Amino acid sequence: MLMIEMEKISNDSKDIQATMLQRIKILENNFKIVEAQSINLELKMQHQKQTNSFDVSWKSKMAELNGENVSLNLQIESLGLERENIKLEYQKLFNSIKMTRVQHQQEINKLIENVNENTYAYGDVRAKN
Repeated sequence: MLMIEMEKISNDSKDIQATMLQRIKILENNFKIVEAQSINLELKMQHQKQTNSFDVSWKSKMAELNGENVSLNLQIESLGLERENIKLEYQKLFNSIKMTRVQHQQEINKLIENVNENTYAYGDVRAKN
């Protein structure tokens, strides 16, 4: 019964690990996308400066682009923090599963030891009879 429970915990651990790895990949992809958008935005800003140097409204456009850049930078920071939180969550789950496995292994070893002791005790009783 303990073996079935250990196998279930092991399967659950693998499922959690796969889910966490998928979430990390998604976050990494989102991070790359946002980073690329930020770079593109900065390039647009530089291009706007060059092409609209005589345009009176370039200041408002620059302010708008700066606002978008700040927003993208905040998204990058947010994704970075979320990624770190997921890594910590995964590590906690892994440590928890590892501790549970050790506890179950100790319980199994005690049960095996009890079975062996009872087997020898029954053997002694039979020998005496």
